[in-house]
Amino acid sequence: MTDLSLLPVDFLAHLRTIIPKVYQENVFFSFFRKRPTTLRVNTLKTDEERLESIFKEEGLSVQKYRSIPGAFILIGNSQLKHLIALQSYRDGYFYVQSLSSMLPPLILDPKPGESILDMTAAPGSKTTQMAALMKNTGEITALDSNQVRIYKLRASLEGQGVKNTKVIRTDGRFYWRDHREMFDKVLLDAPCSGEGRINVEDKESFSNWSVKNVERMHFLQRSLIFSAVNCLRVGGTLVYSTCTLSPEENEMVIDFALTKFKGRLALDEIGFRLPNFSPATTNYKGIKLDSQIKKAVRVFPDDKFEGFFICKLRKTN
Repeated sequence: MTDLSLLPVDFLAHLRTIIPKVYQENVFFSFFRKRPTTLRVNTLKTDEERLESIFKEEGLSVQKYRSIPGAFILIGNSQLKHLIALQSYRDGYFYVQSLSSMLPPLILDPKPGESILDMTAAPGSKTTQMAALMKNTGEITALDSNQVRIYKLRASLEGQGVKNTKVIRTDGRFYWRDHREMFDKVLLDAPCSGEGRINVEDKESFSNWSVKNVERMHFLQRSLIFSAVNCLRVGGTLVYSTCTLSPEENEMVIDFALTKFKGRLALDEIGFRLPNFSPATTNYKGIKLDSQIKKAVRVFPDDKFEGFFICKLRKTN
């Protein structure tokens, strides 16, 4: 049963202004679901076939999620505590990561030899994924402003065998001042209100939610995307993502960037499709947003995916 009274009234009212009625029941139900544990093979140390063989030897039941390269779903009676007790986990052969979180690096598509900026990198799930896609070549510059999160980031990089990443403790909002147009690609997986990850069994997942916090995040995200665009070379790609549903933190941030850098940015198609993808909105509370924004996608939360927003931009001038 789904008792919506367990969630804040203003949160539900806010979502009803965002989510089309046809999706509302599934989205609300997702807040009561326990999603399976998912993981990603670390191709710096092994491959899918070898990892499957190792899991079989260790008595762990998994299945490939074929729509996402290298993704596996934990099945049967196995639990996360069993997973992280495995020698293969300690050896860094895989990384526990949500399916939605795996999408932004795949859409950014970092290539071997490129220069990549990961603006809010800790704890390192997407950083390590990009390093694997780049085959440990080129250079990733990974930023975070919090020292505790930096420790977690460094531990993730070391455990996964990442060698091509430089970690810097700094506030990404101001990084552009000394690093204009220095990077081939930028990933901005922005801090957000986390609406796509809310679960009623985890009260901490929504204890800090408020309309005021959504608005506060909006201005932080605007500062970060301003810096990200300035750090990006002409012709380069920027992927902006969040694990939240509010247009204030998603479409309106992209609209701000398109206005601020008028004639210098264009949206590209995501180039990736899943059944729970929906086009981003271009009209919110009577405000008309740039028509290009319909190329961005919302990932509505369901039984396997957290809610996400992903937008792919290209610097044209």
